[in-house]
Amino acid sequence: MEKRSDGLSKIIIKYIIIVFTLILTSLCVLAIISLIIFSKKDVKPANYVEQKVEAWIDSCKEKGAIEVESFPENADYIWKKNDGKLIESSEDAANNRGLLRFIEGYEKYQIGQDIKGNNVYTILKDDNSVIFIHYVIGYKYEYLVLIIMVLVIVLDVMIPTILLIKRIKKAIIQVSEYALAIGSDDLNTSIEKTDITELNNVIAAVDEMKEGLVSNLNERWKEQQEQKRQMAMIAHDLKTPLTIIRGNADLLLENESDEEKRESAQAIINNSERIVRSILEILEKEKQ
Repeated sequence: MEKRSDGLSKIIIKYIIIVFTLILTSLCVLAIISLIIFSKKDVKPANYVEQKVEAWIDSCKEKGAIEVESFPENADYIWKKNDGKLIESSEDAANNRGLLRFIEGYEKYQIGQDIKGNNVYTILKDDNSVIFIHYVIGYKYEYLVLIIMVLVIVLDVMIPTILLIKRIKKAIIQVSEYALAIGSDDLNTSIEKTDITELNNVIAAVDEMKEGLVSNLNERWKEQQEQKRQMAMIAHDLKTPLTIIRGNADLLLENESDEEKRESAQAIINNSERIVRSILEILEKEKQ
């Protein structure tokens, strides 16, 4: 059964559709999971800490005093006197760079509130002190969900991309090895068609070139064989009369007493032998 092939444009379109479908499906699944998780009763709303902090601020204002004992969890504070001396701070506040920068801004420019992304910075003052507060608006696992979403999208793109690269690379190597084999005069080699139309067109062109090369080689072989046959016939035709000439020259040399004629006969013998040796060499070469 002949392998089905697709054009590169069709392959790229399929790749884009697959990636888009995977990303869309993954986002839908993650959205459904997120809705299920965040709809549970034990999952606090995104502004839960903000509500607690605002309620605590209102309570302190009503009482006219700052009560850090009831300060909400999941928020940081640094409590200072008006002269800048530290009164008290939450456990992690000393390492909260954003809160420390907010305090510097307040001390220099009297900035009483600042919002950076989902980080909120505010203050509460009484007659003798000021407390600097920091809290975050958002879900507890909001960043974890975003990281998982990014990782899933990256995988949705990477996996089809790797498979596409492997598919194209395999087909290219297959065609390349075939072309190298033809270039090495291995004309008996063959190749199966790939699943990429453009590369199959290359294979067809190489096959056509190979057929032409085989045909030319066959024609040359036939011509060489014909040349050998003709050379063998010519050599054989020359060998017979030369043998006769040599025989007659030998008779003249044996029966002739005249020295000049004997030299002429000897010259005929020597030259006929040289021609015969040349003919034998030609016949030997033609046999190879």
